[in-house]
Amino acid sequence: MEEEWGAPYPDCVLDNAGAGFVGGAAAGTLAHLFTGLRDSPCGRHLAGAAQAVRDGAPRVATRWAARLAVYSAACHALSWATDRHDDPLVSVAAGAATGAVARFRHGPLAVGRAALVGAATLAAVELMIRDSVEEHDDD
Repeated sequence: MEEEWGAPYPDCVLDNAGAGFVGGAAAGTLAHLFTGLRDSPCGRHLAGAAQAVRDGAPRVATRWAARLAVYSAACHALSWATDRHDDPLVSVAAGAATGAVARFRHGPLAVGRAALVGAATLAAVELMIRDSVEEHDDD
């Protein structure tokens, strides 16, 4: 079923999960590389960095993939339910839902905090996008 405003539903979720995996793999590799270089004993920095990347980067990549898949599914479901495809509130609500789902097993207080953090993060991103678009429209 092809939507007029984007990729079909399962495909866009898988595409975003793949993009999250690649982005998480890159970020996890860099973060664990520098951590491994710093924390390894003298003379074993490169081996320690390689071991840290091997141990930690896949974990970061899968977390990012899962979060982006949940965000994409929530955003798509909310935009379908409200019939507003470009509404920034849909993105903010999807961010809140993603944060809540990510912390669900930690209890209701953690779910509430994570939902607020997810909503605030996506609200900030939407404001930056809106300011960027307005700035380019003035040119």
